[in-house]
Amino acid sequence: DIEMLKVCKVSEQAGKVAMTMCSKCADFLAQNRPAIEEAESIRAETTNALALLHPKIHNSTRLATESTQRAKDQRDRIVRKAAAAKRKERRASTFKLFDKDGDGFLKREEL
Repeated sequence: DIEMLKVCKVSEQAGKVAMTMCSKCADFLAQNRPAIEEAESIRAETTNALALLHPKIHNSTRLATESTQRAKDQRDRIVRKAAAAKRKERRASTFKLFDKDGDGFLKREEL
């Protein structure tokens, strides 16, 4: 489980970086679109290229968001499972303190 937690952490970090980069790409295109479209001789090419880039950036952002969320969900599951195992272990050790004859049952005399 510790290895999985490490993998989840790395995945979350990579997803955040990917979302940041996608956001920067979208911002760059939005800020520089007028300058890009100024070139009259290649206006049709640039318009088509920009039209193709926007869906790709949007899709990449969506995929990064989804994978980051899956990694976070997996990490949360592992943490909850470990916490439940720890609680179970504490209960068992407390039970053993009172179960003096070790038969797995508590009797009035043992309390």
